[in-house]
Amino acid sequence: MLPHIRNLDCIHALTYKGKSPKIIFSYPIEQAMQDHPDAWPFKEPVDARDVPDYYDIIKDPMDLKTMSKRVESELYYVTFEMFVADVRRMFSNARTYNSPETIYYKCATRHECSHL
Repeated sequence: MLPHIRNLDCIHALTYKGKSPKIIFSYPIEQAMQDHPDAWPFKEPVDARDVPDYYDIIKDPMDLKTMSKRVESELYYVTFEMFVADVRRMFSNARTYNSPETIYYKCATRHECSHL
């Protein structure tokens, strides 16, 4: 079952500029997520030099750059649910690593609420 997604403005056919159906679903959402005001902490993978213990705590990291590459490849997201799982993982990771009073936790919550 798919969650309610608010930003599906470009879904209008089974093909869009020669792209597969999975791209039709994920590209508009992925772009809207990149453009969101709270996207800045999620645009790139966490740099282990800046946050040395991040990858000790977060075993399955996710970020918008990685998701964008996966969307562009047209090979990774076989189903829309896979895309949604990565979105959820990205925000969950932020809330797992950061405490509720941090800007990162708050950005994750606000950003997720605007898309899922």
